[in-house]
Amino acid sequence: MLGLLIAIAYLFGLAIGVHLLNVLALFFVALLVYFEKVERPDWTLGKNVLMMAATGFVAAIIFVAIYPGVVQWLPSMASAFGSPLLFLLLVVAALAGAVWWTQKNHKPIANLIALSATVIVLGYSSYAVIFIRSAADPPIDENDPETAEAIVSYLKREQFGDTPLLSGLTYEASSGMVGWEADPLSGQLRQADEVTFPRRHSFDPNHMREYAQYDSDLDYFLRYQLGHMYWRYFMWQFVGKAGDSQDAGYIAFPSQKGDLASLSPSEAASRNAYFALPLLLGLLGLAFHYQKDWRRALAVTLLFVISGIGIIVYLNQTPMQPRERDYSYVGSFFAFSLWIGLGATGLVSLTAEALKRKSPSAAPIAPMVVAALCFLAVPGWMTVENYDDHDRSGRRIATDFARNMLESTAPNAILFTNGDNDTFPLWYLQEVEGVRRDVRVVNLSLLNTTWYIKQLKNQWSRESAPLPFTLTDAQVDNIQPVYDFRAGEYTLPVDPARLLDETVAGRVDTSAIPNTMRWRLEGRPSPVAQDRRALYVADLAVLDILKANAEAGWERPIYFASTVGPDSELDLQPFLQNEGLARRVVPIERPGIGPDGYVAPQVAADRLSKYVFDGLNDPDIYLDENARNMADSYRRTVGGLAAGLAGAGEQQAARQALARLESEIPTDIVPASFPSLYIIAEAYRALGDTEGLVRSLQGAEDQAIASLTSAETASQQETAMQYVQLVTLAYVQGEAFEAAAAFSNRLADAIGDDRARRTADEFRQDAAALNQPAPTEG
Repeated sequence: MLGLLIAIAYLFGLAIGVHLLNVLALFFVALLVYFEKVERPDWTLGKNVLMMAATGFVAAIIFVAIYPGVVQWLPSMASAFGSPLLFLLLVVAALAGAVWWTQKNHKPIANLIALSATVIVLGYSSYAVIFIRSAADPPIDENDPETAEAIVSYLKREQFGDTPLLSGLTYEASSGMVGWEADPLSGQLRQADEVTFPRRHSFDPNHMREYAQYDSDLDYFLRYQLGHMYWRYFMWQFVGKAGDSQDAGYIAFPSQKGDLASLSPSEAASRNAYFALPLLLGLLGLAFHYQKDWRRALAVTLLFVISGIGIIVYLNQTPMQPRERDYSYVGSFFAFSLWIGLGATGLVSLTAEALKRKSPSAAPIAPMVVAALCFLAVPGWMTVENYDDHDRSGRRIATDFARNMLESTAPNAILFTNGDNDTFPLWYLQEVEGVRRDVRVVNLSLLNTTWYIKQLKNQWSRESAPLPFTLTDAQVDNIQPVYDFRAGEYTLPVDPARLLDETVAGRVDTSAIPNTMRWRLEGRPSPVAQDRRALYVADLAVLDILKANAEAGWERPIYFASTVGPDSELDLQPFLQNEGLARRVVPIERPGIGPDGYVAPQVAADRLSKYVFDGLNDPDIYLDENARNMADSYRRTVGGLAAGLAGAGEQQAARQALARLESEIPTDIVPASFPSLYIIAEAYRALGDTEGLVRSLQGAEDQAIASLTSAETASQQETAMQYVQLVTLAYVQGEAFEAAAAFSNRLADAIGDDRARRTADEFRQDAAALNQPAPTEG
């Protein structure tokens, strides 16, 4: 048993280097050890409870010794010691001395503690690979843990920040803000007091709007954090899953899958119904376990609760999570799965016992039949239901999208990407497959950290030189976000004579290019007040890169990825050039060109010729919601480029792009969103192709009517009406009057209002009014 405990301690140390979730299993192990080695048969219930509580207290001490002890305090003390290496050598010497002394003096408990501490630290030393790798200055070196301070910061996970647990500020309904409340008499804002168990703690304006939907912190905890972010996932695992879309609910029966014929193959595959059999078998196993061995059942229950609800309490999650978080509770789901196995065991045992009395001849065979039925009904059926939406063979959307984004840029480019999901695939292609290593991919999320700014400023990345900055390293260390930014004009120098690459060459008269690039910088919404604007550290870094690059004669092309939101584009939209999945900053203002920028025909055609859409027309390849959204975004990209090509007279290139889109990304495989259908329809209108316009808008009609009939809030109704108006306007501008009339009839039938019906002649009159020139004065 002692050897097993030491092995478990070593595994704890190793696993810390992977994920801290494993430390929660400590309480489960402690309870098992208590029942096996400590509990006495003659103890009363009261003493047993008292001793179990004492065991929990000891486990808590060990837990704190591991985390934050070994994980956080040990690195901090090493840093404070002045010489981290010498400190670690002293720790190793102290542990070795403790093991030797306790062994020599026959102190078994102390020796067990010393050995366990030694192997935990030994396992934890696996972290050293991070620092050894960082010392080699690889192109991707997150956190750059090379100094004692950086190593301590990395080990303490300071980049993830802190969330309040037992006390802190919370959302105040009177002010609509976190940490501020309105005086009931004067209405003036004043700082609020801290509360116990704060759950609504985020200062993000979007989060605060979500907090307003809950009556209290307890309401938010029960409905969102527990209900939505744990029990919903629990039901996914053991009852059934309604789909792979964000915030999908659960289903139990195939009849709840809906009309699968109206769904794409991937959407239909993502709906999995288990008849709630895993849940029922698990509950049976729970009861069977407590009946047969309540001690170990209690230990499993503790593991189930701590690695599920315990994590919910600790994480204190904010609303609007960017992705589903079911993976966080895998320990809890594993614990319940033990009861599913015990439930099957219980059914087999009950069957065998019953048949021994009633039908001895069937006793040897029936339990095996029950076991086979349990296997087929739960893991067998789950395999059938889950295989098609867990099979990733043939799916290339991540690498293809990354490749297409890199190929959307000019040589030696700087490409700003939004976050991890649209950065790591690009890094993979560059590092592993050697694709476009001349492009410097800049993660805007990481750009809020000083270590990343200094890496970009001072280090090469394969074939990409360090980025231009005017900031010194000392200035970078002191850079801070501006939460009270005053909007104003921003200028950059322009040397027209140096803009001789494909930015403007052959398409723009350089004599017409101004010597200064000017625009109004508004900033983004401030997290500290609704009436203020802000610039984050990443915004300041991007502005400095733009400035340094402009002073160097716009030497390197600068792009924003198509996945970057408007807030991060620093109000540069009038200067953006649409080159596919990336928008280039060009120092020539083109007002009114739309959010995706001006389309340069020659550049657009070149970019499109390099795009790859592998497998997006194959119904047997599973594409989850993220993959479908990525594939659908191609429609907006290619549709916008096709419209630009058509407007520039490149009719043939535009038609080829749209035809390829319909062939390689069909809507019956990858469902189209309303924005993508509308943009494609606009491209067909630019080509004068009424048939293509109507074909695209028919799908948009369905979505507009569905949005209108299902709208529950004023905001949803407003969006639906915008959809209806856009479809109608597109028909009128495209002179598809019969189609516009048919749409008005569908709309009237859907909402039950004949006033929405209009004839083709009425729409024709509207078109004439739109095309009539405005009257002149005088």
